[in-house]
Amino acid sequence: MSINETVYRVIFTRKPYFIGSGIRKEGDFYLCKSIIKSEIISLNSLAGEICLLCDENRTIGDIHKGLIKIYEDVDSDKIAFDLCIYVSKLERIGVLTTYKY
Repeated sequence: MSINETVYRVIFTRKPYFIGSGIRKEGDFYLCKSIIKSEIISLNSLAGEICLLCDENRTIGDIHKGLIKIYEDVDSDKIAFDLCIYVSKLERIGVLTTYKY
């Protein structure tokens, strides 16, 4: 099994859940409330799109496919890398979780 297959299996099969309080688009940014910090968080367009794609059914792999459609001019590997980084950051600020409570 190659490293790419291992990474895909381990990371891209996880399901992130949006746990922030609402999300809305404001110009080029998205706003939502963090449940950890109890404050309004401003997200860039990629972070906002990731949050909008999170639901009970989509895996990180599914979200990756959705982002590829949105950002057609960006390399798939770049989107995958950014997606993994953003999911981690969004978990830390209390907007997403990959654990179902």
